[in-house]
Amino acid sequence: EVKVIDSLLIPTAFTPNHDGLNDVWEIITFEKYRDATVEVYNRWGQRVYTSTAKDYHPWDGKFEGQPALPGSYVYYIRLRKNADVIKGLLNIIR
Repeated sequence: EVKVIDSLLIPTAFTPNHDGLNDVWEIITFEKYRDATVEVYNRWGQRVYTSTAKDYHPWDGKFEGQPALPGSYVYYIRLRKNADVIKGLLNIIR
């Protein structure tokens, strides 16, 4: 499933197994929103990934330098300061 918000495409799963297909979680056109921020949390509430549009880098599926566990994660995206938060589930498949 892919959510489309304006021109923002948010994948809901990726497979960071280094096969060259879907190895990173990349939000398409994220950089278009100058003040955008994204955070991803695991089921224990630990932030496992964060990035801003100014210095955007897709998530490679690692947490503290190690492969993150397969399963569901929650993402929070704010496109502008004081804008509503976009949230959803993201799955790592290994």
